Amino acid sequence: IFLSAATRIRRLSREERVLRKFMRMVKRRYAFAILPSTGLHELAALAGDPLIDKFVAVYGRAVYHDRKLSGEEYRYLREILRALS
Repeated sequence: IFLSAATRIRRLSREERVLRKFMRMVKRRYAFAILPSTGLHELAALAGDPLIDKFVAVYGRAVYHDRKLSGEEYRYLREILRALS
């Protein structure tokens, strides 16, 4: 089967993967509705959970400033996700 470059499935970046996992965990853990327009800082305020605050602070420092997560930041976010599960 021949696949053109336009039909290939793009692999998600680790920033996208860690954010998706975070959103799934928050949706499972909290009963409030998360709209597509809900920002991460707004989500942290709604949850009132210090772990979520920490995740948003670290993730936001990198991604909102147009840079990739460092290895240390990525490991820290994964630790937070483990603690949330």
